[in-house]
Parts: sequence; C-alpha cells; structure tokens
Amino acid sequence: MKTIKVIGIEVDPRKLLMCLYNRAQPFGMGFMHYDPNPMTTAEAEAVLVANGYGERMRPLYFDYLRGRLIKCVIGPRESGCLFDREYGPGAFENVVMDAATMPDAITLTQEGCGGVCVLSNDSTLTCADPDCSGCDGSGDPRS
Repeated sequence: MKTIKVIGIEVDPRKLLMCLYNRAQPFGMGFMHYDPNPMTTAEAEAVLVANGYGERMRPLYFDYLRGRLIKCVIGPRESGCLFDREYGPGAFENVVMDAATMPDAITLTQEGCGGVCVLSNDSTLTCADPDCSGCDGSGDPRS
C-alpha cells in the first residue's frame, strides 16, 4: 500500500490505522462491540480494503471500529481530526509519529537461540534456526 502524507509526515495507512486502533479505547455503546485484542498490520489492511481503500486511496472516516472510538479519516490530511478531542492534545500527532517510525519487523535475540528470531508487525514470529533452543524449534521464542 502506498504511503500517504498526514500532517506533513509520510506514513503507511495500514500502520496508521493499526496505531490509532491500538491507542483507542471503547466509549459508550462501543463497550458492546469492544474487542480487547490489538490490531496487526495485516488486520488493518483487511479493514481498509474491505471498506474500499485501495490504489485510489479514497479517504475513509472511522467513527468507531470494533467498539473503539477512532473519530478519524485515514487518508491525506493536515489536521488531527477528532482524535485529539477524545484522547487529549497531541494524541493524533503522537500516533502518526509512532506509525511513521514503526519498523516493518523487529529482530529478537533469545538466550540459547542459534538463529535470529524476527517479529513482524503482523505478529508473525520466525526463527532462521530450526534447532533453536530459545524457541524450541517452533519459530516462536515466546513458547
């Protein structure tokens, strides 16, 4: 997915939606639909595509998403929408900065691991060493 310019910062729309969602809290009737699980970039992309956001990058407004109060447009923009009103001054800018500086993957090293374990933004954890004792060869050092 192409990056977009939000308040002057280039950002991946999948990461922006993921960061907005993960920062947001349920409000009012949103508690009825609240999903406590964090969103991954793969889930964010599926939500964007399902709502018509694609190569044309048509801006999408999210009021609530899975019970969480978002109040924001995903698309090129110069303001912080209503996210700041709900979460405090500078909240939107902080989320945009988090999304813009988020790496695509994080390299982890585990004690006893002969390989390099990599955690991607979609929560996929892999290890280059099938005999890794840090992750029991399963590719997941969290096991």
